[in-house]
Amino acid sequence: TRRVASTLLAAAAVIVVAASGMAVLRGGALPQPVPPATPPAPTVTAAQSPTPVPPAPADDPIRRVRWGNATITLPRNVGCPDGAVRLRAAGSSPFAIGPDRFPKITVDLSRVRFGDLTGDGRAEAVLDATCAQSDSDGKAGEGQLLVVEHRADGALRGLGWAGTRGGAYGDWWVADQTLFMDVKPLVESFTFPLGWSYSLGHASAVRWRDGRFVAADTEDGYPGLLPVGERDGMPVDLNPVADRLRCPPGLEPDAGTDLTMTFDTGGRASAGGARFDLNQPLLSEQSPHLVDLNGDGERWLLVALICGERQPSAGGAEPKRDLLVLRRDGAKYRAVDLVVHGGKSGLQFDAWRFTRPVLTLFVGEEGEATFRWDGRRFVTSPR
Repeated sequence: TRRVASTLLAAAAVIVVAASGMAVLRGGALPQPVPPATPPAPTVTAAQSPTPVPPAPADDPIRRVRWGNATITLPRNVGCPDGAVRLRAAGSSPFAIGPDRFPKITVDLSRVRFGDLTGDGRAEAVLDATCAQSDSDGKAGEGQLLVVEHRADGALRGLGWAGTRGGAYGDWWVADQTLFMDVKPLVESFTFPLGWSYSLGHASAVRWRDGRFVAADTEDGYPGLLPVGERDGMPVDLNPVADRLRCPPGLEPDAGTDLTMTFDTGGRASAGGARFDLNQPLLSEQSPHLVDLNGDGERWLLVALICGERQPSAGGAEPKRDLLVLRRDGAKYRAVDLVVHGGKSGLQFDAWRFTRPVLTLFVGEEGEATFRWDGRRFVTSPR
């Protein structure tokens, strides 16, 4: 079975490991999330389409912080350093590491998000941070989000750690004083489900209450489209993109078939004799699934789609993998676009990145393919 290729972030992490002397190993079982020191507080409700807010005013002091040379007073977190920790940029990679002794944290400098989480009118920074306790620390799943405030005296203080520990964070954003997280279990095998109960397209959220982060209920706003536990999956309407589906000969849906279907926990469904596979969560550990395409606060869903079998027959070509754009439509998801990469046979995209309005697919030997969102669909964009 072919191992799914890592995303750019995972590749960059290898550079950080080399620069810092840490050999982070990806083998073995996933680490279990570390239980909180105190019982969780009652959850609060988060909206489906939160009001977008500016990430931080241009003159907000936290926007001027040079994180590759910053000193942050960290709160306690099992397996992580605490107290004043100075970060140092790891060579030419987009990461910073600190302190000079274990335990250490590694911060991704390329993915810093801003927003007011405390209601004081000033922004906090939300960093993607990973802890390691030794050179041979194999706990690659210790990633979490670190929220940092800029105090009046110029000091940087970690307000708290947020999110599920041991996850791959595709993206996160702040709206309505709520931190939303597009987070999924790290992929270590082709076993499903992985790590914890997760539904493709689900977002978790936290709010700052009484000196700590508490969970916010997102079941109505971002429930995900796959069944989890006692909750059924949500129907997906593929009819709007039926004419663009790429199915192997003999596996096309019957003419006139209604392509509205509900996928199982493994991301598979069938309709009209055709089989469909979302290839999730086996693909793109840190690719964003929930994206704000239009900058209006509404998050649309990006997922990979295969028409046919996930694994090819002996000697057969690997099935084509396209990127499906879904929009929430009441109690179902409706297909809005299908991004078809017309590259060489057998070459597939392994991950993607979205920086509005540009979508980048990473397509193995071909490098990158870029598309631009025009408000209705993705159109081919020159690199």
